[in-house]
Amino acid sequence: MKYLSYSILGFFSLSTLFSFGQHQSHTSSFEKCATYNQEELFKLEHPELVEEIEASEQALENFTALYDASEENQRSQNSALYIIPVVFHILHMNGDENISDDQVYDAIRIINEDYNARNSDLSEVINDFQSIIGNGNIEFRLAQIDPNGNPTNGIDRIQSNETYVGDDGSKLNQWSPDSYLNIWVSAVIGSGAAAYAYLPSTANVYPDIDGIICLNTYVGSIGTSSESGKHTLSHEIGHYLNLAHPWGPTNQPGVSSNCNTDDGVSDTPNTIGTSGSCNLAQVSCGSLDNIQNFMDYSSCDRMFTQGQINRMYATLNSNTADRIALWQNTNLVETGVADLSEADFRLVKPFICQLDTAEFEDQSKFGASSWNWSFEYGNPTTSTDQYPQIFYNTAGVHDVSLTASNSSSTVSTTKTNYILVNPIIGHYTPYVENFSTTSALPNDEWLGYNPYGDDYAFVFDASSGYDNDGCIKMENFGNTFNTEDELYSTTFDLSPLTTGEFTFKYAFAQTSTSGSDALYLFASMDCGETWYPRWSKSGSSLATVSDQNSSWAPSSTSDWESATIYLNNSYLSEKTMFKFVFESEGGNNLYLDDINITGTFSDIAVLEYPENGMTNRPEDVVLQWKASGGITSYEYQLDVSSNFDSPSLETGIKNWISYDPNNSDTEYETSNLINGQTYFWRVRYNINGVAQSWSDTWSFTVVEEGGVGIDEWSEENLHLSVFPNPTNEKTTLRLNLPQSVTAQVTVFDIYGSVAEEQSTVQLVQGTNHVTINSDEYAAGVYIVRVSIGSSQYTKRLVVY
Repeated sequence: MKYLSYSILGFFSLSTLFSFGQHQSHTSSFEKCATYNQEELFKLEHPELVEEIEASEQALENFTALYDASEENQRSQNSALYIIPVVFHILHMNGDENISDDQVYDAIRIINEDYNARNSDLSEVINDFQSIIGNGNIEFRLAQIDPNGNPTNGIDRIQSNETYVGDDGSKLNQWSPDSYLNIWVSAVIGSGAAAYAYLPSTANVYPDIDGIICLNTYVGSIGTSSESGKHTLSHEIGHYLNLAHPWGPTNQPGVSSNCNTDDGVSDTPNTIGTSGSCNLAQVSCGSLDNIQNFMDYSSCDRMFTQGQINRMYATLNSNTADRIALWQNTNLVETGVADLSEADFRLVKPFICQLDTAEFEDQSKFGASSWNWSFEYGNPTTSTDQYPQIFYNTAGVHDVSLTASNSSSTVSTTKTNYILVNPIIGHYTPYVENFSTTSALPNDEWLGYNPYGDDYAFVFDASSGYDNDGCIKMENFGNTFNTEDELYSTTFDLSPLTTGEFTFKYAFAQTSTSGSDALYLFASMDCGETWYPRWSKSGSSLATVSDQNSSWAPSSTSDWESATIYLNNSYLSEKTMFKFVFESEGGNNLYLDDINITGTFSDIAVLEYPENGMTNRPEDVVLQWKASGGITSYEYQLDVSSNFDSPSLETGIKNWISYDPNNSDTEYETSNLINGQTYFWRVRYNINGVAQSWSDTWSFTVVEEGGVGIDEWSEENLHLSVFPNPTNEKTTLRLNLPQSVTAQVTVFDIYGSVAEEQSTVQLVQGTNHVTINSDEYAAGVYIVRVSIGSSQYTKRLVVY
């Protein structure tokens, strides 16, 4: 996610605002790996161990040569799955380096893709090396049981100044290296590199240094890291499993004498090595270089060779540094990674916009071989992929289920209201949210996101609101320092406004020992693709009451303060979003309430549908424009002439009803339009008898005779609406179709119970009206779902 500067930054301190955005850059001059420099340094500091290390190295080389030709290696290549338990030790001082659980999970995903030839960039390997791509069949699993037999998630957070040192002395709380691959994450690597690991021969002699230490900015591809450094840990694990750089055992690529050294792997061409570049035609030692190798320093690393895989297999089957012990079944049981015990998954991004695709990642523990997913309102609604990508055309919060299986076990999970799909044309203004009718979070309008996966998050609070019971609470008392939580809004359609205001109330208490807990507000004009900072407060400036040293909730309106954020034209789009970000520094709970969005409406009408230049519209297309406020009526014109002066001119008046765009005052239903004809249309406001300026003129072309608009089946083009809404009487579902179909109409309450079902509804080409018996419903919020073929469309209905 990008955090871009904006003029509002003049009000903030960048170091205060975005401590989480300042990363070590991934430049070509930055040393990628320090393994061999560290090896030499260790030998200089421990001359008494050099002979033993060299003997260990020779023994492993001898074993590798024998193993490479053995039947055991053939079996490894054909069938064996090597499972390695992993622990990440996060060294931190409550700064950026205290990376989220999600960033660790992302790193494990990438490592497993790289070692199983599943990485998405593998297809970019040039043809010359496609035939020798190696699939390691090696799986790395976060430990679920620690060395003391206690449950763990495989992430060990350690507050220590050693994060600013990043050397062998920083390898705190090592878990037994014959049972776990230890990976330390730090703010600094003392050698100046991105990461380093010791070879098995050195770790065999001195186990206390066994493992990998890596800058937080090179762990995974999200959070403090980036795409450019995502393969770093795969490179270091290669060293951990006895791979050398393709040019040999040094940290100096690009030296001509490297042509005279080798990496001990027969299918990697001799090379001088590459640093930070990607010349796919490079020939440095008389043959084409495999610069896309994970063990090179190029900027386009993509693959291992089969020879490298075989060399790692030899190490995993040797006693050197006890690598053979890692994947034995007894160890897998003891570290909690042997069995399929839990179905789990995550979203790559916690929300998407309507008509977009969500990416899901299986995180079942462990060893699932088949997956059966179910996606409420998704397209498709089911999948058997491990990492499915699902299209959503229905806005709202939707359930996702997963059943994971292997030959001996089946486990399932359902995450209710898990994915927020925001409408591409957002909620109208004015928007008033005092959470008086809210019963849970997430809902259709607000989603709390907890990237650390801990017990502290944005939740709904039913009893602590400003002037009624409901509000949003950030559970922060007892929270870990320097964690972040996020609260995402739905999209809002601010396009009819000339200026806007976002206001909210907040209540917060520090503790006597807390630091500068901070609350930020961001805005996005493109459904969350890019975020801009709009407001922030921290520490005592954020506090609204005196210090509270036990879990606190506001008890009076005087405990609250208000914030107003002005929105200029840059933020007034059809899919404006907002998010709150809270950074914990040991303070008490935070509360949010009375979130309102208002503004000044333009004097010029804004058209919505059909969009300018559209073709293949039906003969009875419904013209729609944005709702406004402070007006008396809307006047529309439709003509075959852009001058609106032909005999075919249609004109009319719609008296203003409300700000709600779902009412009938913001549309005109055409009829008997001429097939193949281009039409022009426009709208203007009338304010107390005074006609305002016309809107822009838009055009559309009606479908040719006998044709059907092939893109009419997307939800925004069906003009689905429910009116009146809210209501205490019967209501009407209206939709416009390009052809006759049979549909099913179902109404659910917020608990999923069916309030009404019309199983066979005959709908005709053009506009349809379906009566819904909402006068028989109890007061509350309902979802009206229309099912046509394999597609489903929904609208929210409020009954009072």
